[in-house]
Amino acid sequence: MCYFKSIIRDVQDEWLGHFALLVAPHGTFTDEGQKAFEKVVAHNDISEGSAEIPKRVDGQKTFYVLDPGGDLTDTQNRLSKMLQQYVFWKGIVGQPPKPEELRQYLQNNDFFLYMGHGSGGRYFGKSVIRNSDCRAVSLLMGCSSARILHEGDGFDGQSVIYDYSIARCPCLVGCLWMVTDGEIDRFLMALVKHCFSNSTGDFGESYRLLIDAVAYARTACRLRYMTGGAVVSYGLPIVARNIVAFCNNGNIVPQLPEPANC
Repeated sequence: MCYFKSIIRDVQDEWLGHFALLVAPHGTFTDEGQKAFEKVVAHNDISEGSAEIPKRVDGQKTFYVLDPGGDLTDTQNRLSKMLQQYVFWKGIVGQPPKPEELRQYLQNNDFFLYMGHGSGGRYFGKSVIRNSDCRAVSLLMGCSSARILHEGDGFDGQSVIYDYSIARCPCLVGCLWMVTDGEIDRFLMALVKHCFSNSTGDFGESYRLLIDAVAYARTACRLRYMTGGAVVSYGLPIVARNIVAFCNNGNIVPQLPEPANC
């Protein structure tokens, strides 16, 4: 057990310095869990500033997967128009991404938006997530996407949260229980608008944390406690480095070129 404690200390020091916020699962480590921790400790190419709190990310480097099952027509219609406004974003609509393609996007982007059934595991599997070096803040807008399935006392349960944590995902936002598509779409649109809209005040740009955007987006839901309360965040505080550009009458108009929080 002392061996595992030393690994946990190394991970905390490497990632967070004196912000030692990493909490290990309370259950016994499996062989897979041990390998995951060793992978993090042995990873020596962590960039400078990766231990900053809040963690800075670039809003322009965003990838999305919209309705990979192709059966959420209303969701496609509602969200496609919003996503098209962000001209630097790339994504896949109506079909699942290929495993290697998804792995590359998770490793090379700062934001990942998933809008479909569940957490997307039925389309690309947990092994794809676990075997990636995920740098993307992941927003999983599907039913029970962040739910932890109870497996008895003394066990950690099953959840996609663990898969993304093993992949070193800095932050995951998901739903704890079932939600309706219209309500969760409304939540996501409010969150994106709050994070990435052009908003300045008398004293310059307004600075926003992702967790503040989650709290704000809950107010956009008709059922604030039923739908809005389902969305939770796991991980580090997130600050967006840049706000993406919009397409206005065919012209690209940069919004907030200076660093801004979301």
